[in-house]
This record gives sequence, C-alpha cells and structure tokens, in this order.
Amino acid sequence: MVSNKQNLRWPVIALDTNILVRFITRDDPVQTRHADHLLETAGDIFLLLDVVLIELFWTLRRLYAFSNEEVIEVLEAFSSRMDIEFEERNRFERALALSKKGHDFADILIIEMARHGDATAFATFDKNLVKLEPQFIVHPKDPSIE
Repeated sequence: MVSNKQNLRWPVIALDTNILVRFITRDDPVQTRHADHLLETAGDIFLLLDVVLIELFWTLRRLYAFSNEEVIEVLEAFSSRMDIEFEERNRFERALALSKKGHDFADILIIEMARHGDATAFATFDKNLVKLEPQFIVHPKDPSIE
C-alpha cells in the first residue's frame, strides 16, 4: 500500500474514475488531452483506489459496453505500469485472477475488501459467488420462507 508517506520519494496522485475513463475511451477530446498529460507526467505515482476500480469496471461494462475480457486487458495494462500503485495490490491481483476465470471483477474485489475489513462472512444472493467460497460467502435465508 502506498500510504506510508515517510517512504515516498515522489508525489502520489489518486485518480478518479473519470480520469481513467477519458484515458481509456478517449470520448471527450479536451478531457482526454488533460488525462494524457497527467498520466504522462514523469516522476508521479498514481494511486488506484479499490472503489475507483469497481466504478471503472462497471462504467466500462455498462456505459461503454466493454466485454469482461476488454476490461481485464485494461486492468492488466494498468497493473504493468511502474507508475501505478493499488490500494492493496494483493486484493487487486486476486480479483483480476478470478475475473479471468469468469467471475465478476467488482464482486471479487468487494469480497476481498470485506475479508480485509475483518468480516467473518459475506452475504449475497448471488449463488455463483456462494459456490466460489461457501465457508466465507453465504446466501441469506429466512427459514420461515419456502
């Protein structure tokens, strides 16, 4: 994690989803130029927060009709950049690895955030997620309802 300010040698700039969307989709020429300029600034380190990654995933999938594979390619490209840090790289990498196996990147990242936040279980109605890790991911059920 990048938050240890004593060990930093370069400025760390956290990026909002809209910067990443402009950089990826290039759908607004003026904002794209500004995003390009920012992301090409030598010496800066850019921080991608988990919530931004989740929002990016859903924005690209829903608003821009990117396939799961296309979003994975985008995330891998960011992962390979030396100037990009993640809120928690291990969490990001686990979500990315499982998304390559067909799981929803955002769902997996949220589950990993819950685990990191000391949750003892994660409740969801998504039966496919429950199958992934039934000892941690649970399906809520009211026994009075059939």
